[in-house]
Amino acid sequence: MNASLNVELINYNDDYYYVHNDTVVSGGTITETHTNSTGGLNITTVTGNQSTVTYTAWFTNSTLYCVTPNLDTAPTCPIPS
Repeated sequence: MNASLNVELINYNDDYYYVHNDTVVSGGTITETHTNSTGGLNITTVTGNQSTVTYTAWFTNSTLYCVTPNLDTAPTCPIPS
């Protein structure tokens, strides 16, 4: 399976990193889910309080460098000047 991300290439302290932003929605209550007869379309209705967090990850072809806001999997990303 091939996957693609929209990334930006940045130079920080003379090293190059890819940067990707991903917004995650959490909370709320799933009130109904519909799937078409072939299983190809899912529509989910979520109600109630939801929150969103946008994570920024810096990485190279082989290594996750940092994630902001902080996760236990990597250090927090610096703020480029």
